[in-house]
Amino acid sequence: MNRWLSSAAVTLAAVAMIGVAQPAAAAPPDSVGGSFDVAGICPFTVLVEIEGKAKTIERPDGSFILTSPGLVATVTNTSTDASETWSISGSFHQSTLPNGDTFTKMTGRNLVTDPVAGFALISGDFSFTAAPDGSIVVPLNGTGRIVDVCEVLG
Repeated sequence: MNRWLSSAAVTLAAVAMIGVAQPAAAAPPDSVGGSFDVAGICPFTVLVEIEGKAKTIERPDGSFILTSPGLVATVTNTSTDASETWSISGSFHQSTLPNGDTFTKMTGRNLVTDPVAGFALISGDFSFTAAPDGSIVVPLNGTGRIVDVCEVLG
């Protein structure tokens, strides 16, 4: 995989903290928390700390929805300790296309990495497509606001 992994690398890392996908009729979102580093995108390493509520819902067709109605992320420049805390209460809808690529649509506010947008807080309706190896086929595109995390923390 390339250094971008996929446009959803940051938020999908939260999936690992949330746990196993649940059927749509299951319980409400779970409390989640954890932290991880994002390196190689900004000129400095960014510590991402996630806390709040989120849930992964597996759909019968194999696609999934990641909801995060109460998720907050604190991003910190590990070189200067500059930090920001943002609600990332958006959702990801991910499905596999017939050719094996993965299509992800994001609505609301989400943290993402992308070879064009960089490390970004997005707000609106966006999508991207990734190949099975994680390389980006169609970079982040859509409508809404994009905030450059590296610039904010720089």
